[in-house]
Amino acid sequence: MKNNETLQSLEKFSPKENRQECQAQQLDTLSIESLFSLRAEMLLGIEHDIELSLFEELYWKIEYESKFLTDIIASDTRAIKSKKQMNRTLNAKYFIRKHFNANLI
Repeated sequence: MKNNETLQSLEKFSPKENRQECQAQQLDTLSIESLFSLRAEMLLGIEHDIELSLFEELYWKIEYESKFLTDIIASDTRAIKSKKQMNRTLNAKYFIRKHFNANLI
């Protein structure tokens, strides 16, 4: 490899495209509730076809996953709020300083 050669990415994505993809994939509490209510309905549809112990285990698994994802979203929301509070813009007067007098020599 020559000294002036640089490696380049094969795929070029703009940050805007990546941001839009991530926003479209984000989960919120309403989507989680609808997802897990759908899963619970599907489980109730096969309730009489499986053993009671398996049904109960699957039911508690669905409940656990729902609570777990809801807690993650709540934690992320709290983290975003605290990060916004910490990243407030400082007042411009904070950076204004008096000019240094170089004629002291």
